[in-house]
Amino acid sequence: MNVQTFILFIVLTYASGQDRQIIPTLNPGCKTCTDENPLVYIKANSTQDAIHQIWDFTRGIPTVIYMIASSNSTLNITWNETRVTWNETRSMPSMFKLSERPSYMF
Repeated sequence: MNVQTFILFIVLTYASGQDRQIIPTLNPGCKTCTDENPLVYIKANSTQDAIHQIWDFTRGIPTVIYMIASSNSTLNITWNETRVTWNETRSMPSMFKLSERPSYMF
C-alpha cells in the first residue's frame, strides 16, 4: 500500500469517525483468505447513518468502494475460489450486496 493511499484512509476514517462507532473487519465472511491480499471492510455507525468502506487488494490493484446508507444497513460479501496458477487457487470477492439502496456511493 503506498503512502498516499494510507493517508487518504486515515483522513477518511478520522473524518467519518467523529461520533461514530468504527468497526473494522479483515476478509469478512472468508474462511480461506490470507493476509497476503486482504480485503478490509470498515463500517462507521452513527445514529443517523452508516458509512461503509471497502478496501480491496485481492486482485493486486487497490480498489476502494465508499457507500452511505441507513444505520441499520448491512453488507454481505460473496467469496469464490479463483484459480491463480495451475496449482494455486485463491478466495476472491465475487459480489458485494448492501441490504438497502445507498444514499451515496463512489
